[in-house]
Amino acid sequence: MLVELAAGWYGLDVSGYVLPGGGTLLAALALLAYAFNGKGKGSRPNEEPAPAVHPHPQPAHDWAAPLPLECQPLYDDLRAAEAAGDLTEAVALAAKLEETLTASYGPLHPHAVNMLTLRASLTLRQQADWHEAVELLVHTAQRRRGADAQPAQDTVGAARNAHAAWRSLAREDADGAAELAPLVAEMLENFGENKPTRDVLRWVEETVMG
Repeated sequence: MLVELAAGWYGLDVSGYVLPGGGTLLAALALLAYAFNGKGKGSRPNEEPAPAVHPHPQPAHDWAAPLPLECQPLYDDLRAAEAAGDLTEAVALAAKLEETLTASYGPLHPHAVNMLTLRASLTLRQQADWHEAVELLVHTAQRRRGADAQPAQDTVGAARNAHAAWRSLAREDADGAAELAPLVAEMLENFGENKPTRDVLRWVEETVMG
């Protein structure tokens, strides 16, 4: 029953992937999700919250549109910190801008999505906390897809970067990689990234189940 409950959190179609011992990888991933994230309470880690309702939506379809003038000074500070190599400060400023833009325009507005994408890119470049980078990149890929963000290749790039960051995490922290394996594998499969999906599943088979 636990496996069925946990499997419901993840949409991976790996029912035909049979482990050498006879069990299915679907069950293995479900148990991983249960052990690390849900604790049997039916919750799903890092689930996208419902978008906030904004009474006066300001639709914008130009994904290259400049930020509002009031945000420009902070954005200039961000770019200055990035140019100086202070990625910690750049990430903090990106998070502040993202919060402001999301509150003003909604989470799917190009301004908010673009700032989330920039924050994820800066976090990845830090190479400081792979666990955080993986979660943020998965979140970014899902948010960009939900917003139909442009350019589309940046959305796919976020998904692929999540896999690359997860691989770096796996080299340093097997437990952390096991915790995020179901989340990453589901996201990759949803994006049609078959080879990286198989890579995650193979790692689970060899490292966790082996």
